[in-house]
Amino acid sequence: SRSKLDLDQRPGREPHLRMRVVVAVGDRVEIVMLTAMPHKHACATQLPPPGDWWAWFLMAGRGVGKTRTGAEWSKERLMSGPKHRLAIIAPDFAVGRDVCIEGESGLIPGGDINASRFPAGVVTTWNRSLGEVILANGSMIKLFGTDKQKDAEKLRGFQMHSAWFEELGTQQFGQVAWDMLTFALRLGDDPRVIITSTPRPIPLIRALVEDDDVVVTTGSTYDNADNLPPRQLERIKAKYEGTNLGQQELHGLLLDGAKGALWKHTMFRRSLEVPPLVRIVIGVDPAGTAHKTSDLTGIVIVGIDAISQLW
Repeated sequence: SRSKLDLDQRPGREPHLRMRVVVAVGDRVEIVMLTAMPHKHACATQLPPPGDWWAWFLMAGRGVGKTRTGAEWSKERLMSGPKHRLAIIAPDFAVGRDVCIEGESGLIPGGDINASRFPAGVVTTWNRSLGEVILANGSMIKLFGTDKQKDAEKLRGFQMHSAWFEELGTQQFGQVAWDMLTFALRLGDDPRVIITSTPRPIPLIRALVEDDDVVVTTGSTYDNADNLPPRQLERIKAKYEGTNLGQQELHGLLLDGAKGALWKHTMFRRSLEVPPLVRIVIGVDPAGTAHKTSDLTGIVIVGIDAISQLW
C-alpha cells in the first residue's frame, strides 16, 4: 500500500489539501481512506463546534449556508474512513435529491459526479432513483423523505454512522424519523448527527434546544451578507426586519418562550441601530452552584433612551 499527499487543483477549485491511503486489491486500486480540510470559504457559523458532542443543531436564518455546511460536514464524515454509512433525512425525497445532493450547495451540484465537492474519482455512483451515492472507499449515502409516515419509518431498516437532517422544522413526520434515527445511529464508535434548519416552534425543535447532548449554534442572514445579492438582501431587510417572521427567518430565533416565562421573544423587536442611551443597567441572576445540574446564570443588559424606550 502507499500514501499520497497532494492538492486538488481542478479548474475553478480552491487548492484542497487531502491525504489518501491507496490499497491494491488484486488488479484493482481502491481508496480506503480520504480526509480533507474544511472548505476555505466557511464562515465561523459554518464550522463544527468543538467538543465530544452527539448532535450539532445549526439553527440559523435563511441564506446563512446551512445546506452547504451539512454537505461539507457529511463529506468529511464519509471520507474519514472506509464503508462509512450516512443518511440524509429531508422534508421529502425530492428535496433530498434536488437540494442536498444536486443543489448549488449540495454534495454533487448539478448531479455530475465529476464536479462533486469530493476530490476527483471519489464518487463512483449517484443513483437518483434510489437516492444512493457510493464512494470509492465503500462509503454510502442514503436519502430519506419524511412527507409520509411510511417513508419516515424506513429508517427502521437502516443503520448508519452519521446522519444529516435538512430543514427539520418543516418535516411533516420529522418526529417519527428522529425516533427511528435514534435507534438506527449505531455503527462505529463515534455516531453523530447534524441538523440544519431554520427554527420553528414545534415540540421536537424545542426538545432539541433543551437537550444537553445537542450543541446548538445560531446564525443570522447578515452573517453571510458578503455572499448574498445586495439588492435582494436590502429588500428582505426593508420588509421583514423587526417583524416576528424576520426574527425567525433572518435571525434564526426560536420564537416560542419557555412555559411560564415572563418574557417572550414576541415582546421584543430586533433593531440594528440603537440610539444614545441615558442609562444602562446590567442584571445578573447567578446559579449559586457550579456542577452539571446547576441552573444557568442569567445576564441581561438593559438601556433606556431619551424617550423612555427600553433597549
